[in-house]
This record gives sequence, C-alpha cells and structure tokens, in this order.
Amino acid sequence: MVRRRVPVRPELALAVVVAVLAIAVGWALRSTHATAPAPAPSAAQGLPRDGDLTMAGRAGDTLVGLTVRPGRPGVNQVYVYLAPDPAPGSPVQVTVAGQAQQMTSCGDSCRVATVALTSGGSLAVDVAGAGAASFQLPSLPAPPAGALVDQATGVMRALGSYHVDEDFSGTRASYDFVVPDRLRMRVWYGNGEQDTVWIGSTVYKRDFDGTWSTSTGTQPAVPYFGWTAFQPLVATTVAGAGEVDHTPVTVVHGFGGHGDDPEPVWFTLWIDQSSGRVLRSQMWAPGHFMDDRYNGFDQPAEIQAPDVPR
Repeated sequence: MVRRRVPVRPELALAVVVAVLAIAVGWALRSTHATAPAPAPSAAQGLPRDGDLTMAGRAGDTLVGLTVRPGRPGVNQVYVYLAPDPAPGSPVQVTVAGQAQQMTSCGDSCRVATVALTSGGSLAVDVAGAGAASFQLPSLPAPPAGALVDQATGVMRALGSYHVDEDFSGTRASYDFVVPDRLRMRVWYGNGEQDTVWIGSTVYKRDFDGTWSTSTGTQPAVPYFGWTAFQPLVATTVAGAGEVDHTPVTVVHGFGGHGDDPEPVWFTLWIDQSSGRVLRSQMWAPGHFMDDRYNGFDQPAEIQAPDVPR
C-alpha cells in the first residue's frame, strides 16, 4: 500500500500538527547455528518490514534505526539505518555481550552485521564521530502489537480534549486540543515564549514582545497525533511493560514508513494498560527527535480568541 507522504520537518512550531495544518511554522532461523543470508546492497535493507523487530534511538544527533531479523534468540542480522549517513569508511560498530564487531555497508545510510542475540539482552551501536546508541531487547520473539496500536488510536481519537507536553530535540512546547477545530500552542525559546491559537481557520499569534496578530490559515483537524499520519505502522511489537507517572503501561515499537520510497520514521508508544490511552509517544526521524506526553484527557480546556487590538 502506498500512503500519502507526510513531510518530516524540523520546525518545532508545527511538529505535532504539520500533516494536518500544512503550514511551515512545524522475522525464522530454525537453528542457532544457521548462517544468515547475505544482504542485497540496497539502502532499503536497513529499513524494517513486517515480522522484524525494530526500534530507534540516537547517537548524538544521528538517528539510529535498529532492525533485527528474524528477531529470535540465536543468529540474527542486525541492520542500522543512520541519518545523517556517516562519511564513507567511517567505522560503525555493534556491541553485544561485550563483544564489538564492525558493521558493513548495505547501501546508503545502511550498515549490517550478523550476531548472536539472547532474549532480553542488550546491544549498542557506536557511530564514529557521533556517539553510541544503546538498545534493550525485549523477550524474543516479541509479540506483535498491531491490534493494540489500532485500539489505542481509536481510544485517543474519541477524546474531546487533551493536553500535550513536548520536547522537540531539546526545545519545549505545550499544546491544548479541543474538538473539533481549536488548538493552543506555546513554545519556549531562548529569548522568550511564543503563543499561537487556532480557532477554526483563524490564527492568532503572540510574538515575543507580547503583541498579538491575526491571520487566516488552514483549519486544524482535531484530534491529531503524530503517529496517525504514518499508520498502519510496520513491524509493531510489544517491547514490555513500564510506567508513566506511576501508571502501568505497555511499551510498543513500530516503523512508520510505507510505499516504494518510505520515510525513515520510528515510533515508541506507552499505552495505559487500564484505559487504553497513549500516555507518551516518541518519534525518531532524521533531525527530528520528538517526545510527547499526553494528559488532561476530556478535561475542560476552553480556548478563546485573544483580545487583538484593531
């Protein structure tokens, strides 16, 4: 299935709503002694497909998209997708159980190694000049999570209002959403705060000096969540259990790319085991590391037009 492409933009101001506002503000090896097949020299080899175990992290400012195939205890091929792509010849190592080995090229932005993995073990990817990304593997094979993600998305889409606290590559923002078309956003920059309010197609903006201005823009589609523009996610798996603010959650990994030219976008979702709501999501893409925490579900959140001098 080929989906409509949604640009992954670095602008924080529309990081959560860029796809709907369109405004530029922001796995089976049978034996542990089997030999994994040699990869084809294609960058697409570094991207996951259904049946794989995949997750993402970062080495400094470098995206490290990890794909484990077939994702079972024993011999696996470990692929990493790197963005930006290191210079030719730059070493990339994978370390498992204290043993490091050089990864080989499998195309632009792609490196691969054949390693033996244990259920629940860990590995690290060291990118020369950038740093290292560490990954905790789930129990292998990890259970599929597509139905769980679909169910959680349905629960979230039924909300009438909600609040988001966001960290976008170190810059902080908050959002209030009210169905069907109201959105309030505040972004904290080094030189102050900036507020933007959408009411229907009317956009109100408060600059750093406190002055409000108004304009006509694209009406926001509320509710909206970062991963929904990339559904159905590929290679979704249950990573395990955890907590978000003392609430038990199920942790899920998945990949957002589709079609002949997939975008390298990974997601991690923390899903409330009781309510089915997503309490936290992380998005990993080139130059785009976004961590959202959701709260204020169906709480009163009136969004009114500010007093703009005429």
